[in-house]
Amino acid sequence: MSVEALVRREETVWAEQLPSLAVPVNELIDDHTVLAQTMRFAGSVLLEQEVDSLETQPLNSLMDALRQAANGSEAATSLVRSNVATDLMERTIKAGFVSESRMEIDEYGHLRQHNQSYQSVQANSLRYMTHPVMRARTWAETKNCFRLEELVARDILNEYSFVVFSLAEPDLPEYFFADTQTLTIQVSRQEGDTLLTQTAFVAGKSEDGKVHDTATVGQIIDYLSESQDAQTTTPRLEKDSRKTSNAELIDQPWLIHNSLLPNGVIDLVAKYDELNNGTFYGQNQAPQDYSAHQAQCLARTQDYVGSCEAISTQLISEADQLDTPLKATLRLDQLSRSYSLRMAAYNPQLDAQVFGPVAAHHIDQARLAVANGDMQELAQALSSAVRHDTSTSCPGGPQVSPFGFNTTIEGLTKDATKTDQQEDKYGALSFYCSKGHLNTRPKNHLIERCQVCKISVKCS
Repeated sequence: MSVEALVRREETVWAEQLPSLAVPVNELIDDHTVLAQTMRFAGSVLLEQEVDSLETQPLNSLMDALRQAANGSEAATSLVRSNVATDLMERTIKAGFVSESRMEIDEYGHLRQHNQSYQSVQANSLRYMTHPVMRARTWAETKNCFRLEELVARDILNEYSFVVFSLAEPDLPEYFFADTQTLTIQVSRQEGDTLLTQTAFVAGKSEDGKVHDTATVGQIIDYLSESQDAQTTTPRLEKDSRKTSNAELIDQPWLIHNSLLPNGVIDLVAKYDELNNGTFYGQNQAPQDYSAHQAQCLARTQDYVGSCEAISTQLISEADQLDTPLKATLRLDQLSRSYSLRMAAYNPQLDAQVFGPVAAHHIDQARLAVANGDMQELAQALSSAVRHDTSTSCPGGPQVSPFGFNTTIEGLTKDATKTDQQEDKYGALSFYCSKGHLNTRPKNHLIERCQVCKISVKCS
């Protein structure tokens, strides 16, 4: 049989496998092939081989991007801004939100963002994620990378959406926001020469402590299964237990016909809330118009532009000093904490509880200082909030971000600072001023001003 005949036969098989409105991707793409691709890819990453032959200067870390941005690379500068924006958004918004991102489809059918291939994004995740639970999730995400590119090549995502459900890991508060146990629903579909990915952040736990993420997502999967003409063999989520791990759930994406999702991801959010007894994004809130709320979310991202630009500019200006990947991620963490807390002080709509109960108390003091025009009290309250901030930059699992999992930043930060948390009778010896500068004071001695910018750091 000729090559052309084989291709025609394979395309016919694909067409025959798509009579349903909802199809588990694992029934459409041979999982053994995807696994083999992933294993070869992981091997090349471990051997430090070049992942993306189209990149003359590969960006393997934030440090690399900062160096190239400092040398005038517009693509690297855009990449830095994107990473900063993602960190700020995920640090301050934990549930009830929708975000959008796009990747270009190049002439070879590969997915790219900011001149970086989607595969290189996953390579960075595989390099830096060492936690066994998170690494299993990273492995599933890497398999989904190959599945997505295969579906793009087959021109399937013009009519179908690629859907992934990702539940939080409640036992890993350093990676997930435990108060809401936020899950994400991600919908990707092709629009022209781009792949649009919408991510909805949905609370998996109500304010009263009731956990509903596993049961409700299980019901959604049952609902999707009923849309199939043929009986599926995909394992279901158990409604009363986690017999299917969260990593396995990520590894079980769905293809859903766009006629079932005319409004994109918010249609699945609405179904989640319907099955969860009338919540709104999983929270016990009055119902709202989903389309209007989504528009508000996308408009709200403009509130972050100023802080994102300021952080990016400062990081790029410090590129020479940030000479290791860890230093770069730690510096981003410092600046992002400082700016997000300042944003919370001036914007009462941001939920102060995402920074932890102690930091939230100091944010309330900062908001009062803003109302009273007391800038000295504001600086002191923000300094106290920075010291007690427990926010993380990945509320709901894997996202499309320039260097893979944003949780790498939080995980690296926590691991690197565990041994540095020395204290005396006044508290921590190392702390940040309200502008994000690191200060270290002598034991049992206080300092009045930041050692870098000289603003007041007196305790309130």
